[in-house]
Amino acid sequence: MMTDRDVVQALLQEMTDRCSTCGYAFATAMKHFSITTIYTYDKFDPEEAALFDEPLNYGLIVHSPEYPEHGQRHEFTTEEERERFIDELQLLKGAEHA
Repeated sequence: MMTDRDVVQALLQEMTDRCSTCGYAFATAMKHFSITTIYTYDKFDPEEAALFDEPLNYGLIVHSPEYPEHGQRHEFTTEEERERFIDELQLLKGAEHA
């Protein structure tokens, strides 16, 4: 069974996925429930990145209670680096709620 926090987290992640993060309600809910969401993106497909010599093709934006609306942008050379960062971030968040 989902808790209220689980429902709010799912809603905020859906809003993040749709780039609907610039609002008072989003920031307020994020701060109230201490929730972090992640938006991932690729600047180009791998072939275009090689063509444009783009070393930091794999990005993500972390929306947190401290940076709710615009988030903190991070860019990585490989998808694996980005996934490791996400895994580490989730481990840190898990430690906060333990």
